[in-house]
Amino acid sequence: MKRILLAITLLSASIAHAECAKSKEPCPGQAYTPPSKADIQQQMNEMGPVFGNMASSMLQARLSALADPKTTEQLARFSRNYFNALVTQGFTEEQALKIVTAVGVPTSQ
Repeated sequence: MKRILLAITLLSASIAHAECAKSKEPCPGQAYTPPSKADIQQQMNEMGPVFGNMASSMLQARLSALADPKTTEQLARFSRNYFNALVTQGFTEEQALKIVTAVGVPTSQ
């Protein structure tokens, strides 16, 4: 029974080591090796299209939201309220208009 457990333990360890060796992550007990320039370039080539598609989808969603009349009414209400709040806080109408114009369409960024 002990031999079977030892064999299973050794087999598990060798499988784990083989899996670890296949991955690009350092195996436990191994020193970290930074990725090569070729590895970094490969990752950038693989991720570039993903980020491009994501940015395009986000822009399309934003444009769709801005095309909605309810959204434009909310933005107009926001701009008017922001302008009035700035004037109430002591800004001149000219200063408030410049601030509201500079802010433009509020974003989540």
